[in-house]
Amino acid sequence: MTLWAKVNVSGPGGRPVSPEDEQRALRQVRQQKGVFDLPDKLMHIASCVHILTDAYGYERSFDQGVPVDGGGAPIPLYTYPAIEYLRQLDFSDAVVFEYGSGQSTVFWSERARKVYAVEHDPDWRARLERRGLTNVEVLAADDESYVGTIEGPEPDYDVVIVDGHGHRYDCAVAGRAKLKPGGLMILDNADWHPNTAAFLRDSGLIQIDMTGFKPTYYHTSTTSLFLERGFARKPASGRQPAVGWGGLEQVSPWDKPGGDKPGDG
Repeated sequence: MTLWAKVNVSGPGGRPVSPEDEQRALRQVRQQKGVFDLPDKLMHIASCVHILTDAYGYERSFDQGVPVDGGGAPIPLYTYPAIEYLRQLDFSDAVVFEYGSGQSTVFWSERARKVYAVEHDPDWRARLERRGLTNVEVLAADDESYVGTIEGPEPDYDVVIVDGHGHRYDCAVAGRAKLKPGGLMILDNADWHPNTAAFLRDSGLIQIDMTGFKPTYYHTSTTSLFLERGFARKPASGRQPAVGWGGLEQVSPWDKPGGDKPGDG
């Protein structure tokens, strides 16, 4: 059943049509079975819900019990604004270290040169190892060795993610010491870890808070990005910002030197 429909009526070449033609087209739509004529406000609300549930993949994530986008591809359990920002950048040469593993590990494996993920849960380690991700190394750690695991694999990292089992503050301290110049740190649930965020900010990193919904959560949250002053990742597609999930694919006529004045065309 179609709950709502918005009709854009235009003539050849996009020219406006007469009010009579527009009303005729609207009557034809209303005569279709299962179409409800809703006020603009309700149609806009329905469109927003559709983008969240379908384009962002919230409903599919909830049904599957793991974070995925609208097409079913794995995404991290970060906020959607953080995912939108990260997925548009080129990390193809990056070495990533994750405190915590899961769908985020798969997401980074598809974008980075090498991913190290420390995981305390043997079931999660086994699930990742069964995927056969050739550029991923899952590191086993218990409660005592968890924080210091970052000391082993590489001398430093382009991306350090703090999103694991406890010890967020201590992991942030250890990760900050191993971050390359021009690197990026990610602190998930930063709104629940203000002292950890303050440490990273006071260490000289630029803090950018990405607050919004995240897969499977019923409330908003914050994933914070902490950038080195020289952070300069290029866009993966040649365009930044990329068109977001549920966005409109277009370029404004004002987006050029001497662009069209309002009302032109």
